[in-house]
Amino acid sequence: MRKVLLSLIAVFFVCGMAASAFAMGSQGTLKAVNAAKGTVVFCPKNTNKNITLKATAAMMKGFKPGDHVILTYGNGTVKMVRRMITKVPVGC
Repeated sequence: MRKVLLSLIAVFFVCGMAASAFAMGSQGTLKAVNAAKGTVVFCPKNTNKNITLKATAAMMKGFKPGDHVILTYGNGTVKMVRRMITKVPVGC
């Protein structure tokens, strides 16, 4: 019984690691946010390629086109989004 339990734990651990490997995170700019359709168009930094992803309205609340964000996504769905914080120059 103990070997079976350890084997199951090992399988779940490997599956969890594999799932996180498929999620991609990158910095970029939001080009469009459509809450009604549940989509967002994202342009990763240093590319000219736009990616259309599925996102919930609650997740994208407060975001608008032109926002610089760090977006984590996988299988065409947004997993996490947060604003990029840019440093403000200090002094003259």
